Amino acid sequence: IYADFAPYPKNGNIYYSSARFLFEKDKRYPKRRLAKTLAAHLAPGADTLHSEMADFNEENRHTTNVTFNDKQDVMYYTICDYIGKTSKIRCDIYRRKMTGGVWGAPVKLPPHINHPDSTNTEPSVGRAPGDSTDVLYFVSNRPGGKGQRDIWYSRVNGDQFGQPVNLSINTKENDITPFYHSGTGMLYFSTDGLPTVGGFDIYRVKGHDDIWDEPVHMGMPINSSANDAYFAVSKNGKTAYLAS
Repeated sequence: IYADFAPYPKNGNIYYSSARFLFEKDKRYPKRRLAKTLAAHLAPGADTLHSEMADFNEENRHTTNVTFNDKQDVMYYTICDYIGKTSKIRCDIYRRKMTGGVWGAPVKLPPHINHPDSTNTEPSVGRAPGDSTDVLYFVSNRPGGKGQRDIWYSRVNGDQFGQPVNLSINTKENDITPFYHSGTGMLYFSTDGLPTVGGFDIYRVKGHDDIWDEPVHMGMPINSSANDAYFAVSKNGKTAYLAS
């Protein structure tokens, strides 16, 4: 009955976030909920998905929006905290790298990515066809944007992250949940700043850096009168997931 969102397909598994978990150490009454990351997979001989907690969840903190690079040896995700006793949260983006088949410790991305007075969330990392470096896309309400929440991008060079650039396709409203599919050079995102059939709708746009085609509405039944977001495509491009 709680929110389940941010699906990400990886090697037959589906990582996703769920806000079903009770904030046990919450001092507010009633206690608030925490969002954690789970992994769903088909158990041997089963015909339904089985979910289990991912092993990188932070105790007493939101741990959400996991994504991986194309080689699947670097993961990005967000760790968030409630702001005081309100229902509002603030997020920062973290990264873990795999070495020798083992995931390393989480490393918080630098302050020019994690703007200290803003929320920084919903990472997606991809590489444009023919490009030699990864690009990190993420969402932030930091100063200098076009609207409320905007999509930003930063070029990744090893452990260095370029200064974030405001994506040229952003609107004056909210532009959220970017997903870059490296195989096709297509960026999927949701917005309430372009024509929609209700709430947030999913759009797609091809390009990279500041070179983008015109965003295309995904139409129905992908979009509905509800909020539709977190569109994610499998590596082979044959299956997609979304949250609504």
